[in-house]
Amino acid sequence: MRIIALLFVLTGWMQAVVAPTVTADFTTNEDEALVFGFAELDALCTIDAARTGYRITTIINGSATIASSASGPWSTPISLPVTLTNSSTQWIRYLPNANVFGNNLPSLLIEATDGSSFSSATVVNIDITSIDDPIAAESHAFVQPGPGPPDYRIREDNVNTWTFQQLRDTLLIHDAEGQPWTLRITGKVNGTLKTAGDVEITSFPTDLTFTALGDVAVKWQPPADVFTKTGPPVEPALVAFTARAVTTTAPITTSSEVTLTTPVLGIADPVLAPTATTLGAIAPLVVTRGTTTTFTYEQLHALCSGTNDVDRVGAFSFIFNGSGVAGCMVGQFNAAGTFVTSQPLPTIVPMSLAEGESLQFVVPDSLATGIRSAGTGSIWVTGSALSYTWVAVSLDVRAGPISGGSDSSSADGGGGGCGAGTAVIGFLLLGLSLSLRRWNQRL
Repeated sequence: MRIIALLFVLTGWMQAVVAPTVTADFTTNEDEALVFGFAELDALCTIDAARTGYRITTIINGSATIASSASGPWSTPISLPVTLTNSSTQWIRYLPNANVFGNNLPSLLIEATDGSSFSSATVVNIDITSIDDPIAAESHAFVQPGPGPPDYRIREDNVNTWTFQQLRDTLLIHDAEGQPWTLRITGKVNGTLKTAGDVEITSFPTDLTFTALGDVAVKWQPPADVFTKTGPPVEPALVAFTARAVTTTAPITTSSEVTLTTPVLGIADPVLAPTATTLGAIAPLVVTRGTTTTFTYEQLHALCSGTNDVDRVGAFSFIFNGSGVAGCMVGQFNAAGTFVTSQPLPTIVPMSLAEGESLQFVVPDSLATGIRSAGTGSIWVTGSALSYTWVAVSLDVRAGPISGGSDSSSADGGGGGCGAGTAVIGFLLLGLSLSLRRWNQRL
């Protein structure tokens, strides 16, 4: 009989430890972690046999980390199975799944052990008290829908509408408790805002109301003639307004302030014919001595005033024959960033610049700072009258570096300092070649 009993034990047919009876549940709050060791786990259980520890075999409805102290650090994920004994210093941090609450929720599968064998598995439950989560929202850009019909795209010079459904999806408005909510407009950044009833919103904050998600939340018209180009290069979405999501039943919670941005589809303005393309002035081009400064087509257009080229499609023409820029070089690059041509200044050779292209100026250290006469420039839109206006072009020469990148105009009207790359190297080498050629001709 002793031999048979020994075989039972060795083969697992006889359990030396009785499974514990769990008489209480762990307790915690929603989204809060629970830390426990052997003593805390043992306090939940009753067992009729000697036990020296509990083996955790499964984590349920959450995740866990392990540490050698009740205060952590909790950077080590638990590797199951793990045994907590009455002499161990291991601690477990159990974190329930996000936004889960309720009573008698399974959390662990455990087995009792006497140090040599294990009982069958028993479930340890957890009671999680619900905690009201604040409503959440995030800043995002509206994604233009397809052209339809019907056409719901945000368009230049149009009164556009957003439904609550569109704003919820764009701003990722979410309330884990499922409470009703509304949108609180906290500020207007660009354009004109109106309620669904066509009342202009001029005071902030303003709470919007709705019955169904498909209801119109707000109407928005961008500033006149403002749109965002789709490339090249792609222009950033336009900031429309700021807002907060707010629950409308107790407990009242409010999200952080978020920003709604949107692309604006350009609408072609009537052909200017037979009207001439107008241009009132071009602000000085800010450049820095000893560096290469880039001006994109869009940057140059932003420096223009008094032009009826509101669609920003007209071609520039420049003649950099001003005596104030002697010793400078100007290069032209196409929309792909490939070097096209360069000229030492001053020159009477016209340079044309189309949409997507750019100019680069190299200014020697010897050039005096200040406003320097560079020549003249004009804009002409295809389809308009052939007459157009030439205006003065000047460089604002600075001694030190200027801020900003080459992809957007800076506040002082300058292009950004640019990492020239191979294109600029080619441009400079070509300029050197031209200079040597002229020197040889003189000889």
